[in-house]
Amino acid sequence: MSIQSIKDNSQGMIAKIIVGLIVLTFALFGVDAIVGNSGSDQKAAVVNGDEISELELLRASDFFKRRMLSEMSENADPGLIDDQQVRARALDELIERQLMLQVAAQQGIHVAGGRIDQSILQNKNFQRNGAFDRSTYEFTLRNLQMAPMDYKTQLSRDLLIQQPQLGLALTAFMTRAEVELLTRIDRQQRDFSYLTISAQELASDVAISDAELQSFYEEKQSDYMTEESLNIEYLELKQADFAANIEIDDSEIEQLYQQEVASLSEQQERRAAHILISTEERSSSEAETLVAELQAKLEAGEDFAALAKTHSDDTGSAEIGGDLGFVEKGAFVASFEKALFALNKGEVSDVVETEFGLHLIRLEELRTPELPSIEEERERLSAELRFRKAEEEFVAAAEELQNDSFSAGDLVEPAQNLGLSIQSSELFSREQGTGIARHDKIRRIAFSDDLLSEGNNSDLIELSKDHVVVIRTKQHNPAKPRALEAVADAIRSALMARAAQQNAQKLGEQILVELRDGKTLQQAGDDYGYPVQNRTQITRVEQGIDAEILQKLFVMPKPVDAQNPTDSLITEQGNFVVMVLKSVTEGDSNGLAEQEASMLSEFLAQQSGRQELTEFRNAIRASADIEKF
Repeated sequence: MSIQSIKDNSQGMIAKIIVGLIVLTFALFGVDAIVGNSGSDQKAAVVNGDEISELELLRASDFFKRRMLSEMSENADPGLIDDQQVRARALDELIERQLMLQVAAQQGIHVAGGRIDQSILQNKNFQRNGAFDRSTYEFTLRNLQMAPMDYKTQLSRDLLIQQPQLGLALTAFMTRAEVELLTRIDRQQRDFSYLTISAQELASDVAISDAELQSFYEEKQSDYMTEESLNIEYLELKQADFAANIEIDDSEIEQLYQQEVASLSEQQERRAAHILISTEERSSSEAETLVAELQAKLEAGEDFAALAKTHSDDTGSAEIGGDLGFVEKGAFVASFEKALFALNKGEVSDVVETEFGLHLIRLEELRTPELPSIEEERERLSAELRFRKAEEEFVAAAEELQNDSFSAGDLVEPAQNLGLSIQSSELFSREQGTGIARHDKIRRIAFSDDLLSEGNNSDLIELSKDHVVVIRTKQHNPAKPRALEAVADAIRSALMARAAQQNAQKLGEQILVELRDGKTLQQAGDDYGYPVQNRTQITRVEQGIDAEILQKLFVMPKPVDAQNPTDSLITEQGNFVVMVLKSVTEGDSNGLAEQEASMLSEFLAQQSGRQELTEFRNAIRASADIEKF
């Protein structure tokens, strides 16, 4: 590796570790985590006694799938993504996360509340014009269906995971002597000579008999098969097709509008402020005493916002008088929310205890959202009604299609019952297809034993949430040997190339023997008619020399006692290269600039730290008691 490539690769290791650790935060924890995590109790895995729930795995899997789709083209097909692979990857990430949380707990690692707040304030996703912006922070979390307190909880876990990993990654170091040694190796120059025996030139001297052709064909017949292919018949349902035929009248729009008006009137928002007295860095009794003093000051008429600025441990809101902005129900943990929604405007709650500490909460303002007029909303309401009806009809038709196709011997009856046309695909293989067969899921099911051997209709195949099909095999073309006449030219070319490569290797090895017996490379080249290339002062990043030759050159041992090492290699083209190393000139590290030395030292330390971290992760996983369900 050259110094330049080291420069190119030495940036961002710590950032990558941090990103890798935090990337699941938004995916794993949504608003339902605040209100008791009311999902399924089913376990996905148990790691040293700690459970990973099926709900966590579903969230993580959905996150990975959405990220994969975002990295694909605009018209990405969700059917191309293997859900089982996504699930396995997500579960591995969760297990890794749980193991590192356990390590942090065993090492007694603690994250101070101030560090969590500082991370939030420094997060560029929450900044505007280079500074933390609370409205941006709240808007971002609201779009992710997360409450600020829940986000802080998960950020705390991420920071816990970071500490033992960064401890390993950052403690590795390299000495100046090691850096100078690398520099001398990196800047090394080598003089060498080589000749190339071209296999292609020798191919013209090779003759392949018909008997050899026949023998090879019979021996390697499995390599010369036609590709297995088939086509299918299928019935297809798309929700969009139902929507196109649905009419919406004014009375339905009016009814939905009134429902939304009634619902909105119940969605009263409350603007809250709070003072948090953390129990992380003080005892419970000290926290209770401080809260009591604050309550006394409030009763004496002191300003709530001023006290929040001075005393609140929630640095994100303290600077703005403890203001938490407008929220709806479901935004905070249960005890906090219960107290807030029991207050009248201007009232301050009694002491509320949460996992973050003790709170005093003040209701600043009430707000009921306003709904636009029915005329302004008519187009949206009509589209919503059309979508709902289409969805109902689509779901009912999909269920009927599933039931009918399960009991039918073909697709005729299900098609008649639903008024569908039986469609046919073009021929396609296991690996690729067009039209409906471009979906990996379609090809996988089409080539399954259930369809091929049993001749059944498939189960309902969901290509997306609004697109389903049922398929059956129409025509199957098994793989079969191609006629010798059709592949004879290809076989003859392959045999000639193989024989030519063998002849090149045989000649090259003969030259190596002669070199070891005292003949020079130039003499050998003259004897056999191959030109010798002499190159001097060659570096590791030399241009104009094949990479394969360059790589071999710099692993050859140095000349000792006037003995020039010889070596050889077979290139990707089948050419045989004979090499003789003449001399090695060590690089000079005296001119190594301090900045360059520092960069090399940092890179080497990062490489060592990364290796130690990988070994540590592998070790704790190997010794862990992990059960997957």
